[in-house]
Amino acid sequence: MRNLIVLSGVPSAGKSTWVKKNELEQFTVSSDALRLLYAGIEYDLEGHQRISQKADKKVWNELYSIVENRMKDGQLTVVDATHISEKSISEYKKLAKKYNYRITIIQFNISLEEALKRNSEREEYKQVPEKVIRDMYERSKQKWNGNYEIIDAEDSANIKNRLFTSGEDLTKYEKVVVFGDIHASFFPLKEYFDNNPYSKDNFYIFLGDYIDRNYQCNEVVSFLYDLMQNDNVILLQGNHEGHIKKILRGESIENTTDEFIKTWSLLSEENREKLKAIGRKVRQIFVFKQETIPLPPTIYSRTYGRISKPAFNLSIPTKQLIKGVGNYSDMQACDENFTKFSLEEQYAEIYSIHGHRNIENVDIQNTKRTFNLCDDVEHGGYLRILEITRDGFNPIKIKNNDYIKKSDKLYTDEIVKKLHESGYVKEKELNDGIVSFNFTREAFFKDHWDDISVSARGLFVDSETGKIVARSYNKFFNAWFEENDSNTEHEYGDCSIYTLKDKIKFPVSVYKKENGYLGIISWDYKNDTFFIASKSTNLGEYALHFKEMFMGWYNKQNIEIKENIKKVVQDNQSMIFEVIDEEFDPHIIHNACTKQFVLLDIVKNDFSETYWDYDSLRDFAFNNTLLCKAKIIDIYNFEHLEYFLGMYKDFSLNEEPNGCFEGFVIQDAGGFRFKFKTAYYCFWKSLRNKLEAYKKGNRVAFSLEEKELLSKLGPIGLCCEKNVLQLQKIYYNKED
Repeated sequence: MRNLIVLSGVPSAGKSTWVKKNELEQFTVSSDALRLLYAGIEYDLEGHQRISQKADKKVWNELYSIVENRMKDGQLTVVDATHISEKSISEYKKLAKKYNYRITIIQFNISLEEALKRNSEREEYKQVPEKVIRDMYERSKQKWNGNYEIIDAEDSANIKNRLFTSGEDLTKYEKVVVFGDIHASFFPLKEYFDNNPYSKDNFYIFLGDYIDRNYQCNEVVSFLYDLMQNDNVILLQGNHEGHIKKILRGESIENTTDEFIKTWSLLSEENREKLKAIGRKVRQIFVFKQETIPLPPTIYSRTYGRISKPAFNLSIPTKQLIKGVGNYSDMQACDENFTKFSLEEQYAEIYSIHGHRNIENVDIQNTKRTFNLCDDVEHGGYLRILEITRDGFNPIKIKNNDYIKKSDKLYTDEIVKKLHESGYVKEKELNDGIVSFNFTREAFFKDHWDDISVSARGLFVDSETGKIVARSYNKFFNAWFEENDSNTEHEYGDCSIYTLKDKIKFPVSVYKKENGYLGIISWDYKNDTFFIASKSTNLGEYALHFKEMFMGWYNKQNIEIKENIKKVVQDNQSMIFEVIDEEFDPHIIHNACTKQFVLLDIVKNDFSETYWDYDSLRDFAFNNTLLCKAKIIDIYNFEHLEYFLGMYKDFSLNEEPNGCFEGFVIQDAGGFRFKFKTAYYCFWKSLRNKLEAYKKGNRVAFSLEEKELLSKLGPIGLCCEKNVLQLQKIYYNKED
């Protein structure tokens, strides 16, 4: 959980020994261990071996980076370093505030004489010069005044109390009531309390996910805020409360999700403050027990996500307490393993109560020792409640009849209706009644493509009128030559160029494919301004990045150009751009201009796929100072197309690279499109993916060609500070 334990004491004070004694080695980050990794051992002028201090700045930067990465997941973390003054922990204090951690200082108070004696008895390379120890000892006498607990190292029991819990005794209460996912569904919650009024004789536990997905967020937030003022109410953190934590850390609302942004827009100012107060109070786990002497006690471990083993060790990462162990599909196995382990315990009956995941639609008591309180309440399912009394368990399900039904949305276009109903299309609610449609991961990875799913790509619809607000292209696919050729970025079924031979209508036009992300511009009639979107939203960081770039350019143009741009999008059309910014979003291909956007097409906001012809598009771009996609060639027969693409299907490190760009978009005479990626692009993209996996500590099988490249690059090839664009420049001698 969110505990940061900082060890403080002069060299040889016993910090590393204390870590081993308390069995905390797997949670510990050590500055000396990092020094050994970075710079190793060196000799001093007297001929003694010493741990090198030359890379100290890198060591501390790496240590802070490791600590922050652990904090992101809520890992218990121990930092083993001297930390002899309060100033030395200033970086930890910033991180603790950002990630809501509790800092505990463990001070090792030994005499100077004892420190010097122990130092002389250490292995030579671990010894520290006597002068350094004396100087640090004097500085260690400074008083600490921070808002954290300071514990003497001799008092190890206090640490154990932080890492283990035997559970809070709730035996005095007549009833313990546990509530599952709420998701802004107030009426079933109200129904329960109308029939079972709040009582100080009961104890109330709420699992989490209080907001998002339904529209009664104001009522839920206000109700929970008032209720949590009582001592017999506990609120736990669900994964949706993580967005509140981001707000409390001072992050932008745009750094959350679209559904939370929608929730935030619905909340009153008063309830936004109440929601923040809820975010400050939520816990990650609550363990309680009911004594049943002379029988064994009953112990309940309550988390939002489910855990796979009865564990009262608070070193469990917060991320797993909130999101659960494993994937969504692992819920059943997780519950069964918990029951298996709990039945082996002799001193108590141990139960797990959780929410969050229930794609199998299991009942409230899923196994002999686990309860699942998630039931799709926000979509017309049930609010699940578990009452625990001295007589046993009383599971309750209250139907939610007040929710946003998909059928309530007005879609007049038959294709939009089919998108709405498709199992391979996801529908995302944005602001002002706008929804976006995009194909699901299952459609992409399992080839569930049809006329409906391919149209769900960058498609924005006004749910109040059913009209298309903005759109990009239908999904089109990568082609290749053979299964074993260098171009291995296959997306869909059998899409070799030989399979496409009979489908292509000549002549075809071949356009250069830019390497960035897609940006879309149309007109927002409700707010009388541009509608600017990317990656299925007009609210996310990519959409906002593109908006900043485009509006920065637009505001510098003369009145005529501004009117020309507005006229196009106000004529119910969308402008489609490739957005390139190597600093914001580094890809695979280097561009001479590292920050630009390129006009790809202008399309009618309907399903006719009516695009401007290339000559008109190019003239419009030229007359309005826009960059336009580049046509490479027109090709009139298949043999010529096969020859042209064949020049880019192979790649060798030993030859001057051919095709230092992503690839081509080919459009035939009937409007059919497909893509072709160069072997150069595919090689470097594959290498980037493998390097990213390697840097995360995963095992990676590099190809012989990749090994050859990395061998020539030396240590810099696996350096986490270099991206693939920088590696390309270094390898081809374009950058030192």
